[in-house]
Amino acid sequence: MIYDKHANLKYKYGNRHFWAEGYYVSTVGLNEATVKKYIQVTERMDEESTYERELYPLRAVRDNHEKIVIQRYGASGLTDDGIKIINLCDFLLLEE
Repeated sequence: MIYDKHANLKYKYGNRHFWAEGYYVSTVGLNEATVKKYIQVTERMDEESTYERELYPLRAVRDNHEKIVIQRYGASGLTDDGIKIINLCDFLLLEE
């Protein structure tokens, strides 16, 4: 579909997929304190299975950098192991 509108991309990228699974992190223009945060994003964590699934990757990281879960729906709070859970609106209004 994208190649139909932008034929030059097909020439440049061949038959490779335009999108790939995974993630990309850019640190350009960010200070060191901002970069040393782990952020997980989810729609909501109102079920125990969802709660555990979202916290699992952050709990697996064994360093002292800040760990945050941003959720679209639900209240802000703090887990027993220090992971911050922040409502999306609260996160957007944070002044740092």
